[in-house]
Amino acid sequence: MTKLSIAFLAAVSIMSFGCKKKGGAGEAMAKMGEFKDKMCACKDKKCADEVQDSMNKWSAENAKSAGDKAEKPDEKTMKEMREVGTKYGECMAKAMGAGDATPPTTADPTGSGTPPAGGSGAGAMNSGDNKPGTGDAGDLPAECKEYQAAIESLAKCEKLPQATRDALKQSYEQTSAAWASVPAEGRAALGTACKSAADAVKQSAAACN
Repeated sequence: MTKLSIAFLAAVSIMSFGCKKKGGAGEAMAKMGEFKDKMCACKDKKCADEVQDSMNKWSAENAKSAGDKAEKPDEKTMKEMREVGTKYGECMAKAMGAGDATPPTTADPTGSGTPPAGGSGAGAMNSGDNKPGTGDAGDLPAECKEYQAAIESLAKCEKLPQATRDALKQSYEQTSAAWASVPAEGRAALGTACKSAADAVKQSAAACN
């Protein structure tokens, strides 16, 4: 399910801080490709957790060694980041037994099938302030609220290229909008996914301090 594709957001922040030298973006992409391949080879939750833990540790090491300025990824690299991150999330979902990575369509009471302009999902960003919206956040696991706070903090990091921060916010909005459709029995898995992503984002954000 899409709730597990939030690993992509952690991947974006990891790669950004890993690009302190020229050509670093390519090196980070290659490393993320390795993590993606390992995740896609997983057949159970234990394996997926091990791969995620390895990626978090790699993120922490990159954050410690990051320079004052990260190399700004070009548009091609940003596209590759999104593709690799999405595939990573899909494979993570399958390995953890989450089923199809595509969220079910939720009927709109108005019959339009589309949410209001600006989004009204649980974690949609408030316009212009880089902060996640509250929406129905009261129904979300505590780990997801913590994840919202981590994203808010990272979105303010001036060491992160503006293009990456924009992609971070956009991807967060798209993913969190799907949280409202997660059934009650899926909230525990959502909490686990949020915790993994929050930990990775916090480790990367340490380079901003």
